[in-house]
Amino acid sequence: MVALRRSSLGRSTFGGTTMGWRGTVRSFTALARQMEREAKRAARAQEKHQLYLQRVAEVEDATERVARYEDHIERITSVHTRRTSDEIDWRAILEAPEPVAPQRSNASEEAARKNLDTYSPAFLTRLLGRTQVRRRDLEDQIELGRRTDDVEYQRGLDTWRTEHAEWTASRSLAEGVIRGDRSAMMAVIEKLGPFSEIAGLGSRVEFGFDDDVLVAQVHVHGEDIVPKHQQTQLKSGRLSSRQLPKGRFYEIYQDYVCGAVLEIATASFYGRFRLTQGALDQIIGRMVRER
Repeated sequence: MVALRRSSLGRSTFGGTTMGWRGTVRSFTALARQMEREAKRAARAQEKHQLYLQRVAEVEDATERVARYEDHIERITSVHTRRTSDEIDWRAILEAPEPVAPQRSNASEEAARKNLDTYSPAFLTRLLGRTQVRRRDLEDQIELGRRTDDVEYQRGLDTWRTEHAEWTASRSLAEGVIRGDRSAMMAVIEKLGPFSEIAGLGSRVEFGFDDDVLVAQVHVHGEDIVPKHQQTQLKSGRLSSRQLPKGRFYEIYQDYVCGAVLEIATASFYGRFRLTQGALDQIIGRMVRER
């Protein structure tokens, strides 16, 4: 706080220093100008900081947009390259040995009985007269061992029943696929979902039969699945959006369509279905575009 008081000689006292009224005005004017400069300096710093935050947000947004664009292109053009499942050997499944039912074991009961038969009371046990108590405890362990054997046998039996049911179902399915049974092929499609990658792109596959051969009819998107503009990020971090050249556009769309066909073929040749070269030709010939 500035102390200002009137002296007896008509002069003002400013900060403990006596000066005339003109000096007082000059001091106040200088102080006001200094405060104004500091306010402008703070405003410029705040504006600079806001511009920096805006710049960072623009770069992050550009990075995210480019990542989404590249992920979409990679997804629609590589559906046939992301298969991770191994080939299903239907012949091996058909010839797999039948699970063997478990045999009941008396291991726990026999171990407890052996402990009773070989029991020899210690001196202190005989001295305290606890020999018969100890023998009754060992006899109880025999019954407990028998129950333990029953539980283990029942657990093994339950596991065997589950494995045997799966073995029976898999063997029946494999036999049907090898024989070319239509219901078996459709069961494989429903159970394994081999064309889930295509379904994830919004396309769909319809199935039918030509004699004993499964024929798939692929429905794919129209050209709208390919973005019209290419998104890239400049060295400055800013987003660049340019119209995709026609050559590159149709190259991407061709990869998308062919990838869908190849996915059908791959799933089939991996032993999931009896797909012949003729059937593959039918798949390609019956492709339908959805616009």
